[in-house]
Amino acid sequence: MSIYIVFLIVFVITICILRKYFVYLIFPKFFLMTNKNKLKNQESIVKEKFLLRQAEEIAKIGFWEWDLYSNDFYYSEGMYKILEIDSKDICLDFENNLSFIHPDDRKVVNDNINQIIKTGNEYNTQIRLKLKNKKIKHVILNAKIRK
Repeated sequence: MSIYIVFLIVFVITICILRKYFVYLIFPKFFLMTNKNKLKNQESIVKEKFLLRQAEEIAKIGFWEWDLYSNDFYYSEGMYKILEIDSKDICLDFENNLSFIHPDDRKVVNDNINQIIKTGNEYNTQIRLKLKNKKIKHVILNAKIRK
């Protein structure tokens, strides 16, 4: 009786340790196809990021994203180029983001951002950016909430 219990315990431990390999041995074709799909997806993502950077550069556009819950900001490479800054030169947050907006346009932009958050409506307008080198740029701002 004890031999069977020892055998059962060893068998269970072996299966627990080797379960991913065990499943792989039973369904190897599935795992190979899954890995090929993962590789294709990774290649597709790299290609899409490259094409996005190219489109931003050609069209001279950029985008930024603000996570309202974590208050984290993300700037695309095109956005850094528009603002003429290096990604290492700035800590992205709401205040720094507003600092690039011309002082005369800040209240309107801030009010519209609050309205977008409340209503979920899209917002389109032309604003001025005041860069660190005092240069003024006119840009079209398109903002919307993504849920």
